[in-house]
Amino acid sequence: YELSWRGKGSPFSSDGKGNMISVGGDKVYLLGNVRSIFSELNQEQHRDGNHFLVGVSSRTDEPDWARDLLDKFLLDDGITPMASVLNGPIEISYDSKRNHFLRMSSQTGIALQDMVFFDNE
Repeated sequence: YELSWRGKGSPFSSDGKGNMISVGGDKVYLLGNVRSIFSELNQEQHRDGNHFLVGVSSRTDEPDWARDLLDKFLLDDGITPMASVLNGPIEISYDSKRNHFLRMSSQTGIALQDMVFFDNE
């Protein structure tokens, strides 16, 4: 949203250090251990016997930008896009997180109390 109101969002390009740069020159980066968590989830998904869904819920004014960034941010290997880890519902819209999760639950049949959610807020 901070990029949106300044008109400085997409297209994004890599800075070669794991971050993205907006068309306006602003650095867009992943918070905390997000990249390593996605990398671990990716490894676990490929181990025999492991089956779990990884989805995304993001409340944003610019859903296309968020999807673009999921395709452009790479895992620790520097090759695999974060989006490739997502095998569950993707709810990216200005709609409320509550509605996101209700739809995700409906789509997957997984009860809300059985989901794990991490958020930056």
